[in-house]
Amino acid sequence: MDGLERAIIASFDETGAVDSVLKSEAIRFCQQTKGSPTICRLCVEKLRFCQIVQVQFWCLQTLHDAIRVKYSLISAEEKDLVRKSVFSIACYDEEGGGILAGPAFIKNKLAQVIVTLIYFEYPLISSSVFLDFLPHLSKGEAVIDMFCRILNALDDELISLDYPRSNEEVAVAAQVKDAMRQQCVPQIVRACYDILSMYRNSDSEICATVLDTLRRYISWIDIGLIANDIFLPFLFELMLFDGISEQFRGAAAGCMLAVVSKRMDPQSKLSLLKNVQISRVFGLVSDDSSSELASRVASLLTGYAVEVLECTKRLTERTKQTSFELLDEIGREEEDRMVEYRKDFFVLLRSIGRVAPDITQAFIRNSLDAAVTSSGGNIEEVEAALSLLYALGESLSEETIRSGRGLLSDLVPMLLASRFTCHSNRIVALVYLDTITRYAKFVQENSQFIPMLLAAFLDERGIHHPNINVGRRASYLFMRVVKSLKSNLVPYIETILQSLQDTVAQFTNVDYSSKALSGSEDGTHIFEAIGILIGMEDVPLEKQSGYLSSLLTPLCHQVEGLLLNSKILTIEEAPRKIATIQQVIMAINALSKGFSERLVTASRPAIGLMFKRTLDVLLQILVVYPKIEPLRSKVMSFIHRMVDTLGASVFPYLPKALEQLLAEIEPKEMVSFLVLLNQIICKFNNLAYDVLEEVFPAIAGRIFSIIPREVITSGPGANTEEIREIQELQQTLYTFLYDIVTHDLSSVPGFQKFMVEAFATNCCLYSVLDRSFEFQDANTVS
Repeated sequence: MDGLERAIIASFDETGAVDSVLKSEAIRFCQQTKGSPTICRLCVEKLRFCQIVQVQFWCLQTLHDAIRVKYSLISAEEKDLVRKSVFSIACYDEEGGGILAGPAFIKNKLAQVIVTLIYFEYPLISSSVFLDFLPHLSKGEAVIDMFCRILNALDDELISLDYPRSNEEVAVAAQVKDAMRQQCVPQIVRACYDILSMYRNSDSEICATVLDTLRRYISWIDIGLIANDIFLPFLFELMLFDGISEQFRGAAAGCMLAVVSKRMDPQSKLSLLKNVQISRVFGLVSDDSSSELASRVASLLTGYAVEVLECTKRLTERTKQTSFELLDEIGREEEDRMVEYRKDFFVLLRSIGRVAPDITQAFIRNSLDAAVTSSGGNIEEVEAALSLLYALGESLSEETIRSGRGLLSDLVPMLLASRFTCHSNRIVALVYLDTITRYAKFVQENSQFIPMLLAAFLDERGIHHPNINVGRRASYLFMRVVKSLKSNLVPYIETILQSLQDTVAQFTNVDYSSKALSGSEDGTHIFEAIGILIGMEDVPLEKQSGYLSSLLTPLCHQVEGLLLNSKILTIEEAPRKIATIQQVIMAINALSKGFSERLVTASRPAIGLMFKRTLDVLLQILVVYPKIEPLRSKVMSFIHRMVDTLGASVFPYLPKALEQLLAEIEPKEMVSFLVLLNQIICKFNNLAYDVLEEVFPAIAGRIFSIIPREVITSGPGANTEEIREIQELQQTLYTFLYDIVTHDLSSVPGFQKFMVEAFATNCCLYSVLDRSFEFQDANTVS
């Protein structure tokens, strides 16, 4: 050990073993040595033969400073010496003092020296530094690791835009990248693939290192080198293979994130995102969300979704649909996975509940109590607690729920009284409403909790929730609860109606022509619930009439006003007004479901009179809008309802209604029309004679103008929508004719003539003369 080596060791001493004066002199000596004209040669000699870590670090740091600060002053001979020496050390030649076997900070400093040389010399002087390095990678993990450190240092020191750069550095970085793209990037990527293939089962650590290095370069190299039929599936294979370390798999996910984050034009990016098949990795985030792999896959999914959204901002409407489909795929796959997971969990919960019901209910009570008392209002915690209680109800009998056995007598009141801070969240609100509906039977037997149940449905937790879809769901579930509680709710009718005043008033002011508001829960369930409440005989007649009048009168006035202004509507106004009329009809239809025929015709005919007046108003729609199929359909549905509700007292309205329906009837509407007639025939038997007498001739004239005389063939091409509609009409016609005969109405004028001259000729005769004629529809009427 010479004097310089001893001085370097003393200058690095942090133990206090070296006298402070001696240490200061050592530092001063080292600094003086750095100024020597032959310092580069001296450092190279030390690196070749000295294995003392402090000396190696000092020499590398001195070389780095000399090249960075005084590169132009170093002689060509010394530059060549330094270049060859550090390259030789990095390639694990015999000389080098075992630097590659030393600590990481020494190797990082060596990489920093090489990158500083690259800064000044590549590609003009040292034009093949990267290509010269590649053959040495076959020497093993140590050289591969060193090569990755050099590429990482190049990214940190020069290329990466994560750090501020001077104009000169930006220019040099561009020059280096251009030269690498042209000269060696494809070879480097190929070398990475070969290393991963060779070491994947033997050295996960070096493979993860290679992938993390490759990730840094994906942003500016040709994406086709990675996003191809070889490398992309290989990355997926690595991510999905559980026989390797999480670090290795996570590094593959990091590369994939770099691929999807690559900057390019939106159309090319969209094609790339479609090819990635991201759904293959959804399952990787389910096992342990705190693991490194789950975290990196979650970042990949988030990055993918962000890139899809960015594409939507810059694409045309036609191509945007593809972007939304990709996002939907993420949502659907993740939702399906979670649904299956939760399904299995709830099966387990129910099984435990059967074996240990008390323990299960205590666990759920504690979960609900924690969710209620949580100040943060964690959405996931609240939703999970409610879902547990809901799932428990699936394993309990109605009698158990009704009696409130076990801890249910505590759980249900706690549930009804709960007001979570996150109740405005759609998911929480929906599962809460489903859960209180499931346990409504308990309230049926414990009427003291009815006010709490009603409050949950009628306040901002239910029907008055800020989300309209939650409000509609609440209306539907409230209707189900009203059906089950019925007379128990009579004392609360006034309260309920007052709470629903604004909901009823707003119902026909919403733009129901919007596709966003389509669906089975269209909002009319609140009218059905009200109808069930006020339609009970327990309600005094005077109040019942007042309630019904307060609902029907404004709805009828609204229709009358819209019909009066129909001729002056603009093209833009017409669809919205027609949609409003549809909603009014549906509301009245739903409201009438709560009134029985006996009540409106026998015990309280005044109620029946209100519905007759309403029917008279709605039939005007067929006069004003004779060809608007949705309105005709809704009116026909209301006539169905009035046949059931008003009984025989509906007869005076039927001729006019049926005439209007038949006048402008389309072929596809004929089925619904015949179904209405079948209802009238089956309900009233021969009392329907006069009605049938008026409409049968017109029906007979239309039937065979719609049904073709030619045989409807079966086989290829015979399953079109048009043919299916004709076959449905045939079957409904046979049922109609059958009902006429079996209800003693065959004496209706024109019926027998139709059967002999039209039906027998066009149907029965064909069955004899044409072997291909099929009577399968007629055979179904019995």
